[in-house]
Amino acid sequence: MVQATPQADTLPLPRETRAREATAPRLGVDSFGVTDPGRVRTSNEDHFLIAALAKALQVQQTSLDQPTPQYSTAQGHLFLVADGMGGHRAGERASALAIGTIEGFVLNTLRGCGQLQAADDEDVLAELQSALRRADQRIFEVTARHPEYSGMGTTVTMAYHLDVELFVTQVGDSRGYLLRC
Repeated sequence: MVQATPQADTLPLPRETRAREATAPRLGVDSFGVTDPGRVRTSNEDHFLIAALAKALQVQQTSLDQPTPQYSTAQGHLFLVADGMGGHRAGERASALAIGTIEGFVLNTLRGCGQLQAADDEDVLAELQSALRRADQRIFEVTARHPEYSGMGTTVTMAYHLDVELFVTQVGDSRGYLLRC
């Protein structure tokens, strides 16, 4: 579950006023994750990831007193749920591969993690879709090397949050919910 609420009881600025987005209130994020095998399966094939994303500067050496590492004020979040396809071979492996692949993509490839502008919306969605395609490709690669995993699969629901923006993308029939309190 992801709960996004504006801090200081104010609403985010409308899209038309993004030029003033720097003065927009940030969203407070409360999140938690838990998995359960459910009533039908004996093993759990689901995995999740909740991650805070921030630009960091880790000073290696300096003559000044500085805390290390230092973080930028822009902070994002990544929320992932991968639901291994129950009844298929290695659903738990497919969901773990998807999470690991997307995590690596976001860490090493996703542009704009610390700086997002209005013109970047379509680019961010395209990059998130690229992360999903990369996870799909990784699952096929592992299946090609391990025929015993033939037929493994997973659904993925992914949300990426930065300041007042929330991007959601998914593959399969898993659902994501946004609660505003």
